Amino acid sequence: VVRLDHPGPGTLVGAEFTEPQFSAIGQPDPIAARRIAGCRHRLVHRPAKAHQPRQLRIRIIHARLARFDRVSAWNNGFVGANQCVLIEQLGGSTGDLTFNDGNFVGSSTTALDTHAVSIRSASGAYNAGTGASQVSGLNFNDCDMHSGGRSVSLYCGAGSWLTDVWFTRPQVDQVTTNAFYLESNNSGSNLENINLDHHYVALTLGDSIVATSTGSGGTIQTLNIGNGWIDRST
Repeated sequence: VVRLDHPGPGTLVGAEFTEPQFSAIGQPDPIAARRIAGCRHRLVHRPAKAHQPRQLRIRIIHARLARFDRVSAWNNGFVGANQCVLIEQLGGSTGDLTFNDGNFVGSSTTALDTHAVSIRSASGAYNAGTGASQVSGLNFNDCDMHSGGRSVSLYCGAGSWLTDVWFTRPQVDQVTTNAFYLESNNSGSNLENINLDHHYVALTLGDSIVATSTGSGGTIQTLNIGNGWIDRST
């Protein structure tokens, strides 16, 4: 499992997992897998494959300025709640992350707690002075998601903010219930500047794209959806 995590105060700026290698059953090779943490832009590059199903494949917390090129995570066959990629904040700030040519395979077509990509910001009220309790500045370029009941899930709650997210030329293949699910829960929570451009969605069993305010009414602002193709929504 790739994990970028800085649990203390402040921000971890950049982290690197360079050319991780996996054995035949998908377990990381401890000799070949390397981690370098530093204070400049870092890169995860070349095909990094993790095929053994796990509840969580890639988790990013309070990290910034990281780029993932041609990284894949597969959870097909996993039973129970899971996500291939989880990006979240636990009272701090997470953001300025880029995924290029990623491939993320979910485990279910109907279980709504299974996700290829899950982005969560739900840990206390957003602090405008410090930027705490916010996830922002995420770019997914030419990424391919497969399955997952809610294949791509964006959730903010508890007064937190989730802002400035771009999915450019994404594909959601195989059957899902919802291809893109966006939820802002309870007053003070803010989901803002979410962009889907040139997207392709295969077959969904429910609404292909959902944006909903729940609880006492979280806000959703500036949702841009354009130039897409939805093959079939039942």
